[in-house]
Amino acid sequence: MDDIIVILLVIAAIKFVFFGIILLAVFKPNLRQFWLRRQGPETPACIYCQSRWTRPRDEGQLRFEDDAFVLVTEYECDHCRLPFWHVERRPAKSAERHVS
Repeated sequence: MDDIIVILLVIAAIKFVFFGIILLAVFKPNLRQFWLRRQGPETPACIYCQSRWTRPRDEGQLRFEDDAFVLVTEYECDHCRLPFWHVERRPAKSAERHVS
């Protein structure tokens, strides 16, 4: 009875290694792309603790100021829980200046 269990365990280990190698060969480009793409969120860093794990608290306020669109968004840091504001300025073309 013990010989059967050992044989089944050896067969299972061989199958595990065999299918692992095949799956690694098939999905290697996808895994490489996944690890390269996983660089952290695209939100601005906290100005207090420099953490990249922040989340927006509002949708932002868009206004026109000095020939540029200005988007002010309030963020909250997940690490220190302090709010901060992120300002994005985009130069406006003459056709885009009409903001209501």
